[in-house]
Amino acid sequence: MMVTYIHEAELHKGIEEAMKALNKADVVLGKNQDLEDQLKEIHLVMEIDGVQDLKITMAMPTGLETLVDYVLEIVEGTKDFEKDMYGYTYHDLFSKNIDFVINKLKEDPTTRQATLHVANQKAARLTHPPCLQLIHYTIKDGKLNTNVVFRSNDGVKAVAMNVFALIELSRYIAKEAGIKELGSYTHNALSFHAYSRDWKALEGYCKMFDARDCTIEYEDYLEAYADYADESREKSEQLKIEQEKKIFNTMRKMQWQNVLDFWFNPDNKPFWFQKNEKFDQQIKEKFYDVWVAGSHGLLADWSDSIQGILAEIIVLDQFSRNLNRNSASSFAQDGMALMLAQEAVKEPEFSALPEDQKIFILMPFMHSESSSIHEQALPLFEELGDESTLQFEIKHKAIIDKFGRYPHRNETLNRQSTSEELEFLKQPDSSF
Repeated sequence: MMVTYIHEAELHKGIEEAMKALNKADVVLGKNQDLEDQLKEIHLVMEIDGVQDLKITMAMPTGLETLVDYVLEIVEGTKDFEKDMYGYTYHDLFSKNIDFVINKLKEDPTTRQATLHVANQKAARLTHPPCLQLIHYTIKDGKLNTNVVFRSNDGVKAVAMNVFALIELSRYIAKEAGIKELGSYTHNALSFHAYSRDWKALEGYCKMFDARDCTIEYEDYLEAYADYADESREKSEQLKIEQEKKIFNTMRKMQWQNVLDFWFNPDNKPFWFQKNEKFDQQIKEKFYDVWVAGSHGLLADWSDSIQGILAEIIVLDQFSRNLNRNSASSFAQDGMALMLAQEAVKEPEFSALPEDQKIFILMPFMHSESSSIHEQALPLFEELGDESTLQFEIKHKAIIDKFGRYPHRNETLNRQSTSEELEFLKQPDSSF
């Protein structure tokens, strides 16, 4: 894919030319939310000479209030409470490093280290990873320059809002670092695209650019910000409270039997130890709030019965894996699940459970990276009487005895693999 380079003095002109170039782009095959689709796509590099004083293109599917909402989301993190729902927010990913960047710029105006790395390896492994990758800042002639990299950027519905909000983030950083003026803005979108559903809208925008002025003054935005920002913050806070209430109410209403009925449904058994996106999506739709509640320790009432404990173990030990593929969050609740399992096997009712239910009470033992836990686990799996499950435990125990951890988790957990582990991972059955 050839690079489309656009250089303009003014921001709105750059965005308009970028969208015109995209409208003329060749059609390629791609995906939209995992569904096959046709795209218009270019690799865009857009360089704007200065963004201190700018006009805002309104080539976006929303009005000024929504733009204020989005700026607050990026600059202040007003929607960071949604990170559990989506796996991340941009602000949550980079916020811990904002002070680092500001201090770097203060200490050394020539620094090349003032970079907000938005997409870390954990976020990159999400089913829908972040589109924004990094934001790099430099100072030249006393002005703060911004260089942004997107791996993927919607050129119809998102680009105008994305660019403006990131410039407002630059404005905030410049102010905190004592830099009086913004300089250039460079936008590098490796895939700058328009889905087939948006081609008519894209064509309409391009015709509109030629017919009339589609911009508003920055002062109009500031006026809207002054009128609406506090209300936007209050709405976000209310949404946060409502989400927390929803999780709590779901926890209260959801019975452990719902989890067991779903998990042990004969139609779902083939997917127990398989990666299947449709099955994972079912769990997300039915039990995401339950999993969030469980991960916060809010399912304690379920512990009144052995089957309630089993259901909580399934939520923490199994649903965590279904909901967080290729993420460290897959294993984050293993400790809680193991504690429940250790208590469950002591209950007199444990022996009366069906074999398949016992297996899932014992799974946290198998998932543990502690050799002493596997010493406890082996006789439990032997007593279970299921030869296939016992052999899996023996294989797991052998790996822990040899390495003290599961090497196949190293990449997900950002752990450095030893040369011996790397050799082991080349072998069949080295991962589960």
